[in-house]
Amino acid sequence: MVNIAFTTALPEEGFRRLQTPDFTFIPLAQREETDILVSTFDYRVPAEMIASMPRLKLIANFGAGFNNIDLEACKARGIRVTNTPEPVIEPTAELAYALMIDVARRVSEFDRKMRSYGEPATGERIEFGVMKNLSFSLYGKILGIIGMGRIGQALARRAYAGGMTILYHNRHRLDEAIEQRYQAQYVDFQTLLQNSDYVSLNLPYTPEVHHLISKPELGMMKRSACLINTARGAHG
Repeated sequence: MVNIAFTTALPEEGFRRLQTPDFTFIPLAQREETDILVSTFDYRVPAEMIASMPRLKLIANFGAGFNNIDLEACKARGIRVTNTPEPVIEPTAELAYALMIDVARRVSEFDRKMRSYGEPATGERIEFGVMKNLSFSLYGKILGIIGMGRIGQALARRAYAGGMTILYHNRHRLDEAIEQRYQAQYVDFQTLLQNSDYVSLNLPYTPEVHHLISKPELGMMKRSACLINTARGAHG
């Protein structure tokens, strides 16, 4: 009998296959009886919590990251840690592309103005007419992708189809076949910031990329450039 505890209520569909006599779902409070812990990316699993589960063999993290888990404590006990990166690839790329369209076409800005139109305290007057409320096109612009992993490549696929030029910066250069697929050019970090009209951060969280973009980096970018951040931050 394997006992599974959850840190967070999750959709039942993904766990129906485990509803057999071999597995039992137990409350998180029954830590001493827990064999498998299903955690989520926003729930910290520190060393003290791990120590309170003497039977623990596996932590299955519901999310792409795992920086919420004390990996050293798991390593010392021989506890396996898994994550689920595949399901978030396309949704995250869609969100990044949607945000690019939003800022280029000023969708959220004008939505707010229209909703508050005429209100004396907060309303902003919108001038209607030719050459009023102009926005920008993504077509023909340069997208710089910082972190050209699976999510970065999914974003590149969308941007290339939309007529954008792709620059990217990675720890390691990609295979030539992947670069040709998106007509993507590998450049150094500074060159990407200086030349891109849109910069997208698609990185896992590690200490090495903590505060990767700050005042000096923003100063390298074009005054008209937009920064899109769909990367994970540190757990609070």
